[in-house]
Amino acid sequence: MSGKSILNCLKFSSVAILLLFLQPAFAQSKKKDREIGLEKFPELDALVTKNQKMFGNNMVAMVWTDTLVFKKETGDFDAKTQAPIASASKWLTAALVMQFVDEGKISLDDKITQYI
Repeated sequence: MSGKSILNCLKFSSVAILLLFLQPAFAQSKKKDREIGLEKFPELDALVTKNQKMFGNNMVAMVWTDTLVFKKETGDFDAKTQAPIASASKWLTAALVMQFVDEGKISLDDKITQYI
């Protein structure tokens, strides 16, 4: 290797290491949440309140890109409540399975051993 290549490699490595050390600092910085607010959606608030028995102790939130559009917490379950990740991912698995059924990639009548 030539001296110029070694120098370029050292420059690149030092920049990469610096970025790796700075990454956790930027990853944990607090981003200011933007919220549109409840006053913009009185009908939705009334609907959620009316059907609170059906929702039980769950949080209802609608999000559009980086702006929180609507947020209402009901019961003991709020934004800081920790939920087991397995229980939080079941809806996504069901949605993906149904999307594959719609696309004709799988059938609901297939045996699971066909895919394992």
